[in-house]
Formats: sequence, C-alpha cells, structure tokens
Amino acid sequence: MQASGQIVRPFDLTRFETRLNISGADLNRLHDLTGLTLPNTPPYRIAGRLVRKGPRYDFEGLSGRVGDSDIGGDLFVLTGRERPYLEARLRSRRLDFDDLGSLLGAAPATGRGETASSGQKIEAARRDVTQRLLPDATLQVERVRAMDAKVSYRADAVNAPNLPLRKVSLDMTLEAGVLTLDPLAFTFSRGDLRGKVRLDARPNTPRTDIDVRLTNGRLEDFIPIQSGGKPAIEGPVMARAKLTGLGNSVHRAASTADGVVTVVAPKGEIRQAFAELLGVNASKGLILLLSGSDKQTPVRCAVADFSVKNGVMTTNHLVADTGVVLARGHGTIDLGTERMAFRIQGDSKKPRLVRVFAPITIKGPFMAPSVSVRPGKAVGQGGVAAVLGSLVNPIAALLPFVTTGEAKDADCAGLVSEARQQGAPVKVSQTTSQKAER
Repeated sequence: MQASGQIVRPFDLTRFETRLNISGADLNRLHDLTGLTLPNTPPYRIAGRLVRKGPRYDFEGLSGRVGDSDIGGDLFVLTGRERPYLEARLRSRRLDFDDLGSLLGAAPATGRGETASSGQKIEAARRDVTQRLLPDATLQVERVRAMDAKVSYRADAVNAPNLPLRKVSLDMTLEAGVLTLDPLAFTFSRGDLRGKVRLDARPNTPRTDIDVRLTNGRLEDFIPIQSGGKPAIEGPVMARAKLTGLGNSVHRAASTADGVVTVVAPKGEIRQAFAELLGVNASKGLILLLSGSDKQTPVRCAVADFSVKNGVMTTNHLVADTGVVLARGHGTIDLGTERMAFRIQGDSKKPRLVRVFAPITIKGPFMAPSVSVRPGKAVGQGGVAAVLGSLVNPIAALLPFVTTGEAKDADCAGLVSEARQQGAPVKVSQTTSQKAER
C-alpha cells in the first residue's frame, strides 16, 4: 500500500485525505487490515482518493484492474456499528469472465494466459487433473456474518470464450449473515438470464436458494456446431432452474441440491442428418451426413425436464419432436460426482425402406463425456402419435413454469392445442403402422 495526503486537523487522525494505491494477490487478504469481508479475486491493483470523516471512510474515483478486468466506481464504509457497513457502485468497461468465476472460488483457465495468483494456479492444475468443474473453495461464513453491505455492479462488455455473453449486472445486499443477489442478470447476444440467489450463512451449514430463468435465447448461440457455414441446429430456447442446496462451497451445495431444471426449445430447425441420426437411421441419416447435405427439418418442440434430489438430476421428460424423427431419452446428471449418463432412442415419423434404429448413449464426466451407439435389432415403427399425445399434459404444465410471456407463441403450445382438439392420447392403428414399416 502507498498513500500520500494530509491530516485535515493536526493530530486528529479521525479526519484525513489521501491518494491511496493498493495492490496484492487477493482482495480477500485485506480482511485482517480493514475488517471488511471482500471477495476472493485474482491479483489486483487499485487506486483512488481515500477520505476519512470520523466513522466514515470514502474511497472515491477508484480505478484499476482485478485480474484481467478493469474496475472503477465509488464506495464508502461506516464503522462504529455492530457490523461494519460497505456500500459501493462499481463498473467495468470490459469484464473477463474468468475473473467473475473467481468470486465463487473457481480458478482462471491459466492455459490461456489468464492472470492468476499462485494459489489459483495450483487450483487450476488440480482441476485439470481431476476434471472437476464445480469449485470446492470453502466459504468463510464467520466473515459473511461479520459485516453488512450493499453493492451494485455493471459490466458493459464481457470477454467470455465459448459463451455469447455481452453484459453482466447484479445488485447485492448482505445483512445479518444473509447474502442476496437480486437481480442477477446476464445479457447474451440474444437472450437474457435473470434471477435471484440467496445465501443464508446464519446456520452452521449455509443454505443457498437459486431461481434463474433464461428467456429469448437461441440454440445456435449455445450449440455452435457449423455445417457449411450454417448452424446445425437453430431456434429459440428458454429455461428455468429452481434449486436449494446445503454446503459451504459451490460443489457441496450442488451435491445436496433439490429442485427442478427445465429447458424448452419451442420451435426451430435442425440439420436433417442430425435429426435422422437421433435414431441412427442408417438408410437416411448417414447418407445425408456423408453427402454433406445441409437440408433442414423443423424442430416442432424439444423438452428436457429434470427433477433434482440430493444432487442428482433425473429426467422426467426428454423429448425432441422434429419433422422426421421423434427422439425420447432418459438419464441422470450427478452434480456430486459431476458425471452424466443418458440413453436416447429415436423413432422415424416417416416410412423408411431400411432402418436400423439403435439407442445413443452419452456417459462420463461433464468435461469429457463419451458418445456411443448401442447395436441392436431393427425396430418396428409405430406409436409415434401415441407418444406425442402422452406428452400433452406434461408440456402444458411445463410451459408456464419456464415462461409466461412466450408460451402462447411456442409450437409446443400448438402441439398441446392440436392434440386436445384431436383427443389425446392419439393411437396409431396396426394397419397404418404395418404400412409405415413396409
């Protein structure tokens, strides 16, 4: 720390003005000097004008860098209370997304040359070896209980490789051991993720409640598979996660989480080759894929709905209704072990001369899952309409949970309406099924 300034009243150290420059490996390490609970960060350097007027300290016009992100704004601290109180308005012209992850104990991707402390480099190396994604840094609950705060933060631009993230904003309050982020907002190139996070650090085991919702997103932004310069899948996507977990780290809270997670793609288009291969249709999908065909087929509705119990996400519904294939699946995602296991089965909606439909399995750790095809006998076609009919009530129940403003425009809602008019569940006669098989 370096400071230069003046004492306003001789020998009265309760009033002074100074230009302060401070740098270090982690803002959290300032606790013993300031008594403030500051977040874990990468190496930082910050400067500003520090003014003390009795129990109030103002840090005005602060500017500098935290990791690879710039930071600016104003803050003040009130002392002489049961708990110190900090209030701040902060802004970044450009936020490096790895630096945001550091607040949760995640280490930067040091392989990309990100700024990191020695401890973060060790943590990054451990993550690369264990292939673990969720950070396990322990929350210092005593410090969370020891102060109050109100912080507003805005990032005008974001550097986030592999994510279409453009802006970040959050309003945080900390009072008597309860930390609340409301709202927490991420603005993507198309779409917004907004919600609320509440961390109650008063019990011996902290409790975290999360309720976040994605609206107006686009599949091609999150699944950037290209085929001849054109996205392999495109269309709107919406989602919601509502979870409660117990634990003093992100990983421990996730491994005990209960709640629901739902993702809905209400309409769109998918490269027909990929749709055919959802059921491994040898006569059609492989030919289209090998020929490099960019022919598209509509995605009428796709739903992935999970119940979460004790850190394990289990599918309630996993279905994709495309123009050529109805794909259904089931499986689990274990947030504790960070492993997944899915089985997806497709069924053609159109007659095929030769069909070898076999299940696709997706297994393994989050960071390196493996995809394989389980060989089996050719299956008979039939029951597609019946399956669609059986999905009517679940889809009708899920849409209001995910979104209230877009449900009426979704093709999923059209599917519900159409099936109700026809009288669900709809069954396919044996004659029709046999004709389709031939």
